[in-house]
Amino acid sequence: MTGRLGGGAIAALGLALAVLPFLAWYSAGPPGDRATASGLDGAGELWLLPPLGLAAAVAGARLATAPPERVAQVARWAGPVAAAAGLLALAFALRAALGADLELRAALPGGPERVPAPVDREPAAALAPVCAGLLAAVGAALAWAGRRA
Repeated sequence: MTGRLGGGAIAALGLALAVLPFLAWYSAGPPGDRATASGLDGAGELWLLPPLGLAAAVAGARLATAPPERVAQVARWAGPVAAAAGLLALAFALRAALGADLELRAALPGGPERVPAPVDREPAAALAPVCAGLLAAVGAALAWAGRRA
């Protein structure tokens, strides 16, 4: 994997991880009038994904723009940064996507009230762990390739 291709992949996956928590992760209610919540609204630990994603994106951008004679040297630190960010993001994204039992609460004048409705996961809840896993894999591959060069 070349430095430009690998760096671009890391940067793109990192940016995706930085944006995905802001999208709708959860929805509930009748089909015509569904209420949605972003990943940040539904799971507090997802505030860590944007900084992790941005760290990986910076490492990927640095690798993609490295001169050819320095690609291996940059890959030695950019790969582990991306792999670590991907593994941490994977843990948090999986916990938020699979582990939480959610309930719908309606804000009423007398206070919030629980509404018995199933809460569904939206596509962003499935896409975030996939992006995090790919980021970890590409980062590990680049770190290994940088050490071999």
